[in-house]
Amino acid sequence: MYYVPKRRVPVVVWMDSRRMWRGHLFLDQRGGGQHCQTLLEKLNENLPFIPLGVGEGGGIELIHKPFVFRVTPGAGAERTEMFPREARLSRQEGVEVVFRDGSTLMGTLWMALTHESQRVSDFLNDQVDRFFPLIAGGTAHLINAQAVMRVRVMQPSPPVPLAPGSDTADPLGGAVGT
Repeated sequence: MYYVPKRRVPVVVWMDSRRMWRGHLFLDQRGGGQHCQTLLEKLNENLPFIPLGVGEGGGIELIHKPFVFRVTPGAGAERTEMFPREARLSRQEGVEVVFRDGSTLMGTLWMALTHESQRVSDFLNDQVDRFFPLIAGGTAHLINAQAVMRVRVMQPSPPVPLAPGSDTADPLGGAVGT
């Protein structure tokens, strides 16, 4: 039997602005446990359901991803478990996200750019059926593009180059989950 070692990461799964579940997502560990799949990679897998570990008894809920509004890493989640850090150039935009239930979340959209002139609209149009990171209140929120009704860009900004000697972008700047 083939077994892929998993790492349990605490999360809050928001089904709308009021209903949420606390639990754990299971991330694949790679390379002898040295490298771990990220929450963003897990959520963006081409699978319709995500298993969420809930309760003390190890129960599993299978959540249909199109109904998820957002996923917020829970207490104890590490930056490296949230989203890939391979971006060489990034753009950060202040935005207001309006969800299909009318609720809103304001924060900073962090975009790994595919080209220097990429706009917010280009980035969001590439996110169909995917989750994308929004930083609000020092916390990463992984937003389901299917749950978004509209996005208002607050103040367009130029790409943010990396600090000298750095080879990756860190959208949280040291912040961690809730």
